[in-house]
Amino acid sequence: MGLKRIRKFDIPEYRVKFNREPFQVILVIAVMTIAASTVISAVSSLIPGSDWFNRYMSGVHQPNFFLFLSIVVAAPLLEEILFRGVILEGLLKNYSPAKAIIWSAAIFAVAHLNPWQGVGALLLGLVIGWVYWKSNSIIPGMLIHFVNNLIGYIAMINATDTNESLSDSIGDNLIYGVVLLVALGFFILTWRWLNKRWSSPQAEPAL
Repeated sequence: MGLKRIRKFDIPEYRVKFNREPFQVILVIAVMTIAASTVISAVSSLIPGSDWFNRYMSGVHQPNFFLFLSIVVAAPLLEEILFRGVILEGLLKNYSPAKAIIWSAAIFAVAHLNPWQGVGALLLGLVIGWVYWKSNSIIPGMLIHFVNNLIGYIAMINATDTNESLSDSIGDNLIYGVVLLVALGFFILTWRWLNKRWSSPQAEPAL
């Protein structure tokens, strides 16, 4: 049944959507990404560590221009075109938004080839997938991916230990808990603002 539906996909009408958003939307998306990245980092840290993964991360621990270019610039551009612009867009044409977003996020997670990055990719993929569906544009997702990877890159090159978590960096469980609650609150507020804006026919046009 699924194959029959996919065959109906109209390739000639397909295009990657690069609709732009005004500055205030970009700002809200950036704030939401920082909040989401904080919460996702906390969830990812619950997965038991691995010597193999620690050795892998040690290999990319030292900052250099190529590493920055590949993680912070190339990955958001190329991965968003593939996973949202192509895969998610195709799934949205054949399935409900919820199924399409979940499946595209799962594929995005599996593509990272390890559970330590895969869990974060799954959660981030759900957020970006929803943003792509509501905004009808790949640009907001690229911004989320860019900000998230930039935060991860900065944390990685400044960490004293490749296995260091956000909790370890803060060092105080009470402060850590407050940080997570504040981040969760900002995520909910920004998500509701974006949902209202993108659901409203009165939304002002992109610049």
